[in-house]
Amino acid sequence: MAPQRVELGLAEALAQDEPFLQSNALRFRNLAWLNAVRLGWENLNYGWERWVLGYQQAEQGALLWRWFRDRAPWVLPVGGGVILLALALAVLKPWRQRPDPLLASFYRFERLLAAHNLVREPAEGPRDFARRASAALPAARQSIQAFIDQWTAQRYAGQPASPHSLATALNLLRRELKHT
Repeated sequence: MAPQRVELGLAEALAQDEPFLQSNALRFRNLAWLNAVRLGWENLNYGWERWVLGYQQAEQGALLWRWFRDRAPWVLPVGGGVILLALALAVLKPWRQRPDPLLASFYRFERLLAAHNLVREPAEGPRDFARRASAALPAARQSIQAFIDQWTAQRYAGQPASPHSLATALNLLRRELKHT
């Protein structure tokens, strides 16, 4: 660099080589308040870049230490667990799950037979339960078998689900059980 360029100063050195800067960047150099705003903005921008681009593991540890130094060591894991639970609830929405209409009708079938002292065993399948119920309630054998045949066909054999037909079969069984 030539020594005379240093002696002239930045504005005059740039004015000789770059005339477009005269009209843009250097036009407001004498306004102190505008220079203060510009320098403040540059300072803010520098701080932001330094914080975001220079954010490494040491800075993260220091930040977490400043936030949690006076709290018990379990706050961070518990807080993380609460956040994960909230996210899981927001994604899964267990309160919005619709019950399966076929299972609901089978549960009604179980409750109806439980009123007649027939409770399904934990490992007992639907057909086995219906066979045992038919043996215990011979007067309702056809209705029990009709319900369980419709239910298994809809549940397992790929027939279209028809909660209305299951409700009709269940009502028929209910009427027959009233007469026993």
